Amino acid sequence: MTTDWDIRENVLRELAWEPRVNESQIGVQALEGIVILGGIVSDGEIARAACAAAHRAPGVKDVINELSVEAPGADAPDDLTIARAVRRELASTRATDGPEVRTVIATGVVTLSGVVHSPAARAAAAASVGRVEGVKRIDNELSVDPRAARVAVEHAVRSVIRAYRSDQATALKISVADGRVHISGIVVSPEERRALLDAIHAVPGVDAVDESLAVAEV
Repeated sequence: MTTDWDIRENVLRELAWEPRVNESQIGVQALEGIVILGGIVSDGEIARAACAAAHRAPGVKDVINELSVEAPGADAPDDLTIARAVRRELASTRATDGPEVRTVIATGVVTLSGVVHSPAARAAAAASVGRVEGVKRIDNELSVDPRAARVAVEHAVRSVIRAYRSDQATALKISVADGRVHISGIVVSPEERRALLDAIHAVPGVDAVDESLAVAEV
């Protein structure tokens, strides 16, 4: 009696003999004479050759083709390149709570996890990742917790400070509570002070700004 294990071994041998097929890229399952082929191949001709080889194996009645055809493409970005671009997008989009969002990337599929402060932030994270070249699919597993809002606002405000402060300005101190930001310290000019406050007011989640900013004497 031919068992499913025997059929699977027969199929693997046929795949190994087929010159157009790299059998190490193909998974084989057998169930009551039905063979399922899975994996990724570079063109349709290879997929058809694999199915034909499986049909030649003793004991095979039917073949289910679950092979994905995906041409490698010289210009296709690898996962490391995608990961770096994804992190840049998350960091540059204030609403995404960048540091609170974690990613797993595998063959262009990006899984988002972590906690964000609102459904809008959850959607913004997925949208920002979707702009990255090479991303094939996004699995959004982010959780929403309003308590994460303070962390998100504080991170966004600190990003604003890094963008608008000149190298000569002394350290600025901030605190965030219930949508209200308090900022104090010294800036180098009235123009920098106005630009900084305008940018902080524009941060999503900031309802009010209390400031104790002084302009440095020159």
